[in-house]
Amino acid sequence: MMLPDLMTLIIGHPSSVNSICFSSDNHLLAGGSMDGKIRLWDVENREHIITLIGQTDFVSSVSFSPDSRSLASGNGDGTVGLWDVGDHTNIKMLGELIVLRKEVGSVGTGPDMRAFTGHSDAVRSVCFSPDGSLLASGSWDKTVRLWNIATGEHTETLIRHTNQINSVCFSPKGHLIASGSSDGTVRLWDTATGRVNKTLTKQTREVNSVSFSGDGRFLASGSYDNTVRLWEVATGKPIKMLTGHTSSVESVSFNPNGKIVASASKDGTVLLWEASASIYRYPTINPQEIHVSNYKFTGNSWKLASRLGFGCSHVIKSSFAR
Repeated sequence: MMLPDLMTLIIGHPSSVNSICFSSDNHLLAGGSMDGKIRLWDVENREHIITLIGQTDFVSSVSFSPDSRSLASGNGDGTVGLWDVGDHTNIKMLGELIVLRKEVGSVGTGPDMRAFTGHSDAVRSVCFSPDGSLLASGSWDKTVRLWNIATGEHTETLIRHTNQINSVCFSPKGHLIASGSSDGTVRLWDTATGRVNKTLTKQTREVNSVSFSGDGRFLASGSYDNTVRLWEVATGKPIKMLTGHTSSVESVSFNPNGKIVASASKDGTVLLWEASASIYRYPTINPQEIHVSNYKFTGNSWKLASRLGFGCSHVIKSSFAR
């Protein structure tokens, strides 16, 4: 495996960055901040494209649609924001729902935001379905809500968790949603019926992150107990417990072929796992202040973005022979 290279350090958020996300083509990076703003960056050119304003509270989660033309945000005021970011030279309003406000900034005129309302507490995680037709939102109000993107209609509320929800993720075929909660469980939901398909219960602390493998056969979960657990989706049985981090695991992600799992921790490292062994450890800058938030695997390479508590992000790329 080649050593990772620091591509760029992105500075511009005046407040703590809570969430970052790559677009599907790897060209854009979105960052949601405690100041209630979302900033879009051109990663390769290191350019700030636009600042999105509309939230009345902090932004806790950002997620691009599969075609990268829409951006969703989970907000501290309990709303889910939806922006049309497909054409950065002529960003327009997406739909005709609740319109908040615009920002006219140094880079251009900000778009209007559609706001989906219904949650009674902060929205911690948002995720698009693989076909882009649905959006899932997980909240501190202990519920997962499903939204129809075309109409803005709230289609389902999933209620079974007993504590806040920290992460939601669609399966590759879109027929399941995984939700990770501070109640220590992962629940698999049938998107057609809204019913719990399986409950995964071996994690001993809060579940911070969930991710499906590319073929949908497996699920990874990262926990406050410093471990990563792998699950067989069809049976709900635990397969492996991966240990190596010395602090809470904040984020997990599979590479496209499902053979490698990446985990990021508050201990300041990213671990790449194959089967039961750690194959590479990447120590990040200033482990006490950094949380790795997002990865993008592309073939035999990966791109990683990490958020720093003082309003910066940095992007790293590397390759591996697998």
